[in-house]
Amino acid sequence: MKLNITSEKDNKLFNRKELSFEIEQEGSATPSRKEILDLLKVKISGEFIVIRKIESIFGSDKSKVVAHIYKNEADMKKNEPAHLVKRDTKAPKEKKAAEPAPAPAEAPAEEAKPEGEEKPVEEQPAEAEEEKKEETE
Repeated sequence: MKLNITSEKDNKLFNRKELSFEIEQEGSATPSRKEILDLLKVKISGEFIVIRKIESIFGSDKSKVVAHIYKNEADMKKNEPAHLVKRDTKAPKEKKAAEPAPAPAEAPAEEAKPEGEEKPVEEQPAEAEEEKKEETE
């Protein structure tokens, strides 16, 4: 992926740097946020990055991106919506090694009953059966 910065602006009011750039990706798929964040962290000094917008250019292998880069976390949390901060700063989920599932606890065995004794079967009233037939029709 190639990164081409189209505009860079220091916004002193919000203590941030506002970047607009184009990314030339391989293939037609829009790059993921994680890929863009990784690329920005390598190219630009700044630990607190919030991607505001990713827009693919129709018929092209380029995407336009708008990002805000902060010098500290407090300014970022103060100036950006919480859902954007959470989305772009969350740690990647680590895949757990396949752990065997715990064996289900065995239920106590029922007491053996003589063959002649059986549990009584609960009978449903005939009205309930007729209602079920009517509902299915």
